[in-house]
Amino acid sequence: MTKLFSICFFIYAVIIAGTSYANYSITPSRLEGELTAGNTHSGVFKIQNNYPMSIKVKITWKDFTIDPLAPDWLEITAEPVEIPSNVTVAVPYTITLPENASGGYFARIYFAQLADETVGNTFVVRYNIPIYVSIPDTQKYGFTMNSIEWENTREFRCSYIVENKSNVHCRVAGNITLSSTDNTTVHIMAINQSRRPLMPEQGATYYSILDDRSKLADGTYKAVINAHLEEKTDLVWTESVTFQIKDGAVIKQPEPKDND
Repeated sequence: MTKLFSICFFIYAVIIAGTSYANYSITPSRLEGELTAGNTHSGVFKIQNNYPMSIKVKITWKDFTIDPLAPDWLEITAEPVEIPSNVTVAVPYTITLPENASGGYFARIYFAQLADETVGNTFVVRYNIPIYVSIPDTQKYGFTMNSIEWENTREFRCSYIVENKSNVHCRVAGNITLSSTDNTTVHIMAINQSRRPLMPEQGATYYSILDDRSKLADGTYKAVINAHLEEKTDLVWTESVTFQIKDGAVIKQPEPKDND
């Protein structure tokens, strides 16, 4: 039985409709790991209330799995949870994968503080907690990288669209090496430095910029793009492009190219 979960304790996504009452927290802020089909993983979310008053938090979740075999694979209370002042409350959850599950199961859990006008609390804080579950030995990986564009207006940057062709969530990684034709100037730009994941069949635009957020001087440059998936490093995508910058503007664009 494979059962491995990574629990991250940083705030992954917070939507704040005001700062005066942003005084409660949720841990962990992300669940990510592997679980064999037919098995169960259980744990707790801890809600810590640092307000001088009691609060109530409503919990909901949304399934982002493509064709899940069981709509109730994630269980967590649907009743509002009351947390007294300066108290931490544990809220249990259970993940149970169907016997024939494959690829990955994905969801987001939303923790929303309920407004309480009786104590003047009309602002609410909401937490958005992602859950990524991969099923061992059933993953299929693939991605494309296209619509590559170069800009040199306020700063030099490269934009590109990455599409996840896998049946699990994944993160594109790698770098773009820029060099002038005389090799006197060399820059390396990270691909997906924030490690933003993509769900199966999802696409998104990414940007790579220079570390100092500067522009490139006029000249001719060669860009070598090397991309891969964090989860499958031997699946790579490469392209080499030569372009020019004249009067501060890119005057030659590369042709889009899909992953081999």
